[in-house]
Amino acid sequence: MAEIATALKSHPFESKIIRKSLHSDLRAAARFLAQSPRETQYFIQTSRAVDWIAGGQKINSLPEFVTLGVKHRYAPQDSIGRIQHRIVQLVEEISDSYDIRLEAFKDDKDYDQYLAANGIPSPRENVSCVWEQIHSGKLKLEARTKSYITPPSPTKGDIWDTFAGTVRHTYAHKASNIVVAPGAMTGNIDTSHYLNKSRHII
Repeated sequence: MAEIATALKSHPFESKIIRKSLHSDLRAAARFLAQSPRETQYFIQTSRAVDWIAGGQKINSLPEFVTLGVKHRYAPQDSIGRIQHRIVQLVEEISDSYDIRLEAFKDDKDYDQYLAANGIPSPRENVSCVWEQIHSGKLKLEARTKSYITPPSPTKGDIWDTFAGTVRHTYAHKASNIVVAPGAMTGNIDTSHYLNKSRHII
């Protein structure tokens, strides 16, 4: 598990500015991000955090089961299936080195669709061993919780004009010139609860 956690953390996702993620002016967005604190990197990059490791019952015995929890907040250029495939690529070599059978996202719709769309064969299950095992080990990958990206709201037209005008009116007493600019928050997962009210969650 330590090797898996290290592999996931030491292979960051690609940072990428795409037209729908931040601003219609990509050069301006690039200049803004270059001058901003490091925390803003996750506007344009999928984050990953090893948040949970659990296993074992007492100090003097090896655990029979160990659970590793990794949280991803994915940027617009990535998808759940793409992230899952990347995890499998990083983990597969480790499981092979220990002759541990890998069960990767079995019957997972997002993962299966990504593999099919990109012509990628399903990962093989490694069951061969160089010695006779007393206990067979299995590494199971699964997505226990998923949140899908909220559809991007328009940044021009009637909807945007109404939103921007409301912001200007609300804060008019604080400044004479208020510029309303669009942005993206990859960690703002609560917006999914409001999609039945409106498709434009700003």
